[in-house]
Amino acid sequence: MQSLLHKALLGASGVLLSILVLFGLSSTPLASYSNLALLGGISGRHGTPSNRTLGFNKIFVIDLLATPELRDATALAAAVTSDGGLDAEYVYSGSSDSDSVGYVEDGKDDIVRGHLNALRTVVEQGLESALIVEAGMEWDGRIKAQMQELASATNDFLRSNQSTTNRSTSPYGDVKLWETLWLGHCGIANGAVVRATKLSTRSKEESTVLHDTNQQPMSQGDKEERCPLAYGVTQQGARRFLLKLMQQGPDATTDAAIQTMCAGYANGPKDGCLVSEPPLFLRHGFSASQSGSRDNDWKWQQIARDSIKS
Repeated sequence: MQSLLHKALLGASGVLLSILVLFGLSSTPLASYSNLALLGGISGRHGTPSNRTLGFNKIFVIDLLATPELRDATALAAAVTSDGGLDAEYVYSGSSDSDSVGYVEDGKDDIVRGHLNALRTVVEQGLESALIVEAGMEWDGRIKAQMQELASATNDFLRSNQSTTNRSTSPYGDVKLWETLWLGHCGIANGAVVRATKLSTRSKEESTVLHDTNQQPMSQGDKEERCPLAYGVTQQGARRFLLKLMQQGPDATTDAAIQTMCAGYANGPKDGCLVSEPPLFLRHGFSASQSGSRDNDWKWQQIARDSIKS
């Protein structure tokens, strides 16, 4: 079990986080950032990142009925997480014809249906924020400390781009200023990286990724391999994500929906999508046998692991 929690991310010295902020394809340059200081005791209306829901209203785990061992692993991981464990509610993926979204490809409909059910639950319950995680994710046992540091970074960034930030609504910043907090993924292409060093940007024609002062890219990934494995959403973010999936109809994929939201595809609006890099949630190894697009997800998962270890 210790390997389930600890092999994915960090050594004993802690976590170095950077924030990618995906604000569409706007030509407005993002401000350079020079100070990522850890702020202690950040809290919101629903507690701090160190509580049993990581500062969100609720944590929802998408339970794929065909793979019950993933729920078992997730339940154990939540129970042994440091500083009191985590509380999660399970949202089931579709298993009947009435729940299907029209996929022919086995398994794919269940994955998307699970995300739809989780997002719909957030909307129906009127939650101000929620964390949605696919079953079978792994995370470091010190995830609460990592989320506290992430909250410091997101608040600092939002304040640097807005005149005021009402932190009381969420430990990650005013929920009016962000919609999606992407915590588990398989690589990022478009966006901005916030580091503890001064950053500069290239023009949109050259790159959509922020670079450091010696022009070395800080984040790379394939546009078609985003895979939202774990993400926080505000109420507005859940509504928008749900709408994007509904608009895609039978061809719905979570990858395409989050691309539309975060990368500004199809002339979409400039939405507040914050992304942690490296990801804090990764897929556990025994889910790699899934077919189709999930094999590609796993390929990028291995790349992410290798980059973290190096």
